Amino acid sequence: MMMQPVQGLGGARGMYPDQQYQNLQAEEHRHKQNEHRAEMGALGTAAFAAYEKHQEKVDPAHAQRHHMEVQAAEAATLGLGVYALYEHHEAHKMHKAEKHEKHHHKHDHHHRH
Repeated sequence: MMMQPVQGLGGARGMYPDQQYQNLQAEEHRHKQNEHRAEMGALGTAAFAAYEKHQEKVDPAHAQRHHMEVQAAEAATLGLGVYALYEHHEAHKMHKAEKHEKHHHKHDHHHRH
């Protein structure tokens, strides 16, 4: 049985279904890794914001500088949280495409002669 190149949900033109499925799995994995990295970054910046908020109170001579650090860390935390959410959404899309590709490929074998 000779397979013809096809274009699927996550694949490039000329890829075979098995390659597309593997690429979708790799993409999902990459998005999950990026999501976790963003979450860890958000945790780190949130902890730094909490530390600077405390420093703002215990070091009144430099309160303005500490307050600016708090604001910057909070902005970074928010940005990383949004990025983590984006990556979560992308990983979910890849997972759905992966399931579709697997289901489509499984049924494709029944129709070819």
